[in-house]
Amino acid sequence: MTGKPKNLSQAIDDLENDSQAATAGIQDRLKSEFHKIEETLASLRPHLEDLTGKLGDEAKKAKSKVEGKVQENPWATVGIVAILAFVLGFFFASKIKRDE
Repeated sequence: MTGKPKNLSQAIDDLENDSQAATAGIQDRLKSEFHKIEETLASLRPHLEDLTGKLGDEAKKAKSKVEGKVQENPWATVGIVAILAFVLGFFFASKIKRDE
């Protein structure tokens, strides 16, 4: 802004010029920050892909172990499922009674 405006038209022009300059500065800053974020994501992508692969391998191993245990001890599995069902039923039933 250049001093005190002489009239309303000059005041509006000064405000428009100041807002355009501020907007340009903000846009430049946002572009710079966005570029930094893109670079960071690009550098992280290979690490994330590696972790995804490792996680998938570990999940497959865990699945195989669980399936093996279920085949070795099917009655233990039935018992565990029954206990879990009982506990979940108990908690849900008590929540329903509290809500009424």
